[in-house]
Amino acid sequence: MASVRFHYVGHSAFKIITESRKVIYLDPFIGENPECPLSLGDVDQADLVLVTHGAFDHMGDALHIVKKTGALLVSGPDVRVHAISEGIPQDQCRLLVWGGEIDVLDMKVRSLKADHLSFFKSGDGYLSSIAMSFLITTRDRLRIYAVGDTSIFRDLELFGELYKPHIGLIPVGGFPGFFTELSPSEAVLAAQWLGVKVAIPIHFPSKEKDGEVFSDLCKQGAPHIQVRIMKPGEEIAYRAADFELASEQ
Repeated sequence: MASVRFHYVGHSAFKIITESRKVIYLDPFIGENPECPLSLGDVDQADLVLVTHGAFDHMGDALHIVKKTGALLVSGPDVRVHAISEGIPQDQCRLLVWGGEIDVLDMKVRSLKADHLSFFKSGDGYLSSIAMSFLITTRDRLRIYAVGDTSIFRDLELFGELYKPHIGLIPVGGFPGFFTELSPSEAVLAAQWLGVKVAIPIHFPSKEKDGEVFSDLCKQGAPHIQVRIMKPGEEIAYRAADFELASEQ
């Protein structure tokens, strides 16, 4: 069985290559991201671009990538309206809101609540709507929970019971100069509620210790969760079968 490869490109941005070699860009903050090892010129293939919300450090270069590669954009209503106003065809922009699930290529993408907002400048005005998290279920049923930006809220426990994600991409800090929505201690609780087997801390400057604090707190309060602290440019891989076999032992 093939693996899903996770390329961390800094902050909350990932390039994910699925078992069937479909390329997903998640919150692709690349060009203005000081820690991103990629340039936009390096992005030559994308099948799916997922945007949790319209903040500059999450929507990032999504529209550029969609225009360049022909990828499908999946987002909330405000990002979709903005994309269409910027010349992206409507049929290339798929809408999701909380609770909705769509079949995309050979995977499923479900939108779930994030306790946050989406607000950004578009043309001469501003757009605002919900912020989202994504549950990505790949062809071989690896379940990836991309938390996005959120504060702590109890529905995360319900999402864990319902959807049983294997891997959580969990924010533990903030962008430099901005406040933190989910602290490392709260992120540990979120990971426990979600029931993830692997937690990858994101959304913090790599020079800061937020990821290490999160890892240490997990060792104390949730030692069953494997924490993988990734550096920008690092790649790891997982298979759904690894988690299913572990659960049977």
